[in-house]
Amino acid sequence: MYLNEFKYSDFARSLGKLVVAEYKLFLSQKAERDDQTEALLVMDELGVYVDESFEALLNRTASFSVKTIVAMQVIADVNKVSEELTKQILGNLTNFVILRTDDDTANELSKFIGTEKQVKQTSRSNEEGNTGESSNNVVDEFVINPNKIKRLPNLHGYYYSHNRPGEPSKFVTTFVKTGKEKPTKENERKIHKKKPERIVLSKK
Repeated sequence: MYLNEFKYSDFARSLGKLVVAEYKLFLSQKAERDDQTEALLVMDELGVYVDESFEALLNRTASFSVKTIVAMQVIADVNKVSEELTKQILGNLTNFVILRTDDDTANELSKFIGTEKQVKQTSRSNEEGNTGESSNNVVDEFVINPNKIKRLPNLHGYYYSHNRPGEPSKFVTTFVKTGKEKPTKENERKIHKKKPERIVLSKK
């Protein structure tokens, strides 16, 4: 579900909430029929229509063989409803696809994904220079450093799964042209100049 908030502000919010309500009804009907047919729910621009009831929807989808993908520009889009709601939504998700984003979102995602123990070596020096002595220290480091998220080039991102903690993967993607018109070099340059800002999160 994609809704253009800028073009249809109030309508987008109202329609989004209506669709969410209809989907809850759909899940209830699946439960009544004990229907285990798999379904996919994709919700883009989550901040347009998210409300306090959304966390309950995420909690129920897996029980009804429904996979859910949600996407947002920045975490502030959901924080404006409730910071606690943001934590609940993130806590119900398994996989994260992260492109370059703003400072607050990068910091929040890094903290949420967590840290890991790493051994760092430090060397000793004096007025005459390096003494040749060193020591190893165990420190907590972000699994994905927020500064690395903020400095991602266009079309580069991180994939992280709670099923494989401590093992983020970097990836490079591309824009896919779906029309019949053949892409020109000028169009490709315009596409690659765009600033992708999207977090795609999924729940299995």
